[in-house]
Amino acid sequence: SKLLINVNRHTEAVSDDLVWIVDGLGSHVNVLERNDSSAYSIFQNITTNQLCNDHRVEMDKDGTVLIIRNVESNNSMYSLSVYVRKDTHSFFKMQQRLDGDSNDNRFGWRTSMTPNGLILVVLGSELIYTFSRDKSEDQFLLHHTINVPERFLRRNHGENQIAVSADGLILIVMEGNYGLNTVHVFSRNPTTEFTLEQMLDGEEEGDLFGHTLALSRSGNLLVVAAPYA
Repeated sequence: SKLLINVNRHTEAVSDDLVWIVDGLGSHVNVLERNDSSAYSIFQNITTNQLCNDHRVEMDKDGTVLIIRNVESNNSMYSLSVYVRKDTHSFFKMQQRLDGDSNDNRFGWRTSMTPNGLILVVLGSELIYTFSRDKSEDQFLLHHTINVPERFLRRNHGENQIAVSADGLILIVMEGNYGLNTVHVFSRNPTTEFTLEQMLDGEEEGDLFGHTLALSRSGNLLVVAAPYA
C-alpha cells in the first residue's frame, strides 16, 4: 500500500511499503513504516549535515536506496547524499555524497531514479548527469554527462521536470519558462550517452504544457499535463 502526503515545504518519497516524509524545517529525515493495516510510525530518524528548508528525497521501489538533496547553507550549493541498507528491517546508512561541477549551483535541483535504484539522472544548471551502479555495489559512478539544451540556460529552473524510464534508456526533461514549456525526449542504449530525439511543445503560450509528467516503466507511454490548455 502507498500513501502520498502533501504538506507545505515537505517532500515525500514512496516505495512499495514505506512512506518517507522530510522535515522541511531542519536537518531531519524521518521514515514512516506501516505493517499490514496498522498506522504509520517512525522507523528511523536520519540527521543530515545540513539545515535545509527544502530537502528533496527519492527512493527505489524496494526501499533500500534513498537519495536526499541537501543545500550548503554557507554558499547555497546543492549536493546529493546516498543512503543504502541491506533490507527493510535494517537502518539506512550514509554511503556516499554526489556533487556536480564546481560551478554548478543547481546540481540535484531535479532527480529521477530507476525503480531498481541502479540509474540516477540529475539535472544541474548546465549539465545533465547520469550515474549508474552495479547490483553488487553500493557506490554510484558517473556514467556520462550531456549539456543542458541551450534554451534551458535562459529558463526558470524552478519549473523544470525530469523523468527516466525503468530501464534507464528514455529520459524526459521539461524546460519551464513561465507558462511556455517544451518537453525534450532523450534516448540511448545501455552503452551510449543520451541524445536528443524529439521536442514537444504545447498548443499555446500559458497552457503550462509539461507542468507535470508521468512516464511508463517501459518508456513507451508519456503523459504530459497542460492544466490551462
